[in-house]
Amino acid sequence: MTLAIAKTSVKGQLVIPQKIRQELGIKKGQLMLVYAAGDRIVMKKVEAPEPGLFSMLAEPIRARVKERKITRKDVERAITEIRRRKE
Repeated sequence: MTLAIAKTSVKGQLVIPQKIRQELGIKKGQLMLVYAAGDRIVMKKVEAPEPGLFSMLAEPIRARVKERKITRKDVERAITEIRRRKE
């Protein structure tokens, strides 16, 4: 485990120390999940999903949409209706 001290900027920004970035493989533009846990701030790298994972997860949904003959227009109408209800 690597320990380091960092200081927040005037804007509340925090630079992750180089040793920790290197240890975790954090590169420029890396997405990070940040959340509060009591008096702690937790940061976790957001990893890119495995290639094809989204397609694998979406396939059963696509099959049900096709089976039920749901069209893009049906989806657009449903979205419009839900938005109208929220207003």
